[in-house]
Amino acid sequence: MEQTNNSVKREQNKLACSAERENHRPQGNSLKWVTAARALDGYRLHLTFNDGCERIFDCLPLIEKYKLFAPLRDRAVFDHFDLDGWTVCWLDGSIDIAPEHLYEMGHVA
Repeated sequence: MEQTNNSVKREQNKLACSAERENHRPQGNSLKWVTAARALDGYRLHLTFNDGCERIFDCLPLIEKYKLFAPLRDRAVFDHFDLDGWTVCWLDGSIDIAPEHLYEMGHVA
């Protein structure tokens, strides 16, 4: 039963988030912030936003391209992030990624 509920929830998330992306405008409040996050393998984050959409964001391209994100290559640093009320941040807020970027560039979970 729980597996069925998870499948239904995942499908509802995909439909809502896909419809929003296709329309190129957010549903309801356009201001986005991260409400939950967990680290996945391969420098990816599973993110939940204030509108209920879930996204998978791959941080590796940022880590490889920008010196600012180089400390995140250390997996212990990457895994030790915080939520600051808006987005994910590392090293006491010295590294963060705009929630809008996470939302727009993330893939629907």
